[in-house]
Amino acid sequence: MTERIVTNTGPTKVAERIRSLLLDSLSATGGEMWIISPWLTDVDFSVSEAGHFASALGGSRERVLLSEVLEHAAERFDIHVITRPPHQLVRTSLLTRLQEKCTVYQRAKESESARQDATYEDIMAALLDEIEYLADEVVKHVSTLQCASNFLDAGADLLYRPSLHAKLFWTPFGAMVGSANLTHSGLFQNPELVLETSNDEQIENLRRAACDLAKGAEPRDDYQFYNLESIDLQSEVLDAIPPGHRRKVESLAPLLNRLSRS
Repeated sequence: MTERIVTNTGPTKVAERIRSLLLDSLSATGGEMWIISPWLTDVDFSVSEAGHFASALGGSRERVLLSEVLEHAAERFDIHVITRPPHQLVRTSLLTRLQEKCTVYQRAKESESARQDATYEDIMAALLDEIEYLADEVVKHVSTLQCASNFLDAGADLLYRPSLHAKLFWTPFGAMVGSANLTHSGLFQNPELVLETSNDEQIENLRRAACDLAKGAEPRDDYQFYNLESIDLQSEVLDAIPPGHRRKVESLAPLLNRLSRS
């Protein structure tokens, strides 16, 4: 195979072809691997029909996370991941507004005089609506943060490129470039247009393009998410947030710290 087009609308999914390249990497001698995507998800792949590759991932396995495969690949490859910086995924202004609205809600809830107001119930309902909206906006891209953290743990080199739009999955023996983000929707569901190539010249050109993108990117070890210390994300402040969102909001501080320089 030199070239093929993958769209997710036919019998072949983008995920299947990326899985194939990933599994091939487990028996390769090494080199570089590039993952470039504005948004990320630690997707899980079926490996039940992958033969000896499944055992290489730790015994009899039905499914495996992308980060698990990368952890094994990192023993042979230098893995470079370029994605958007955390401050473009989680806006500090929204975090601040969420904290402020949660604080107002808690104070009103504890105030005897506020509860005597005829409009108390309406005000509290409006506050809860706004808190839910803000929480939803704040955690919209938490999966990208979690995935980037997982990739770091797997041994990948993480770089941030503001306003990144490019998408590329690159190995020395095959590459995929096109519209699909490295997310569950991009790999399995959305109608995408992705070129898979094993042509040596195209692979080399794509590697050079990835290196050029990296030149304008900021390494995670140089990056700082500013003013995070001024935002209180403790449990008592977040009581008004719906439980599903609350767990994600509470995870933000450790994730943002993990994805910034020490």
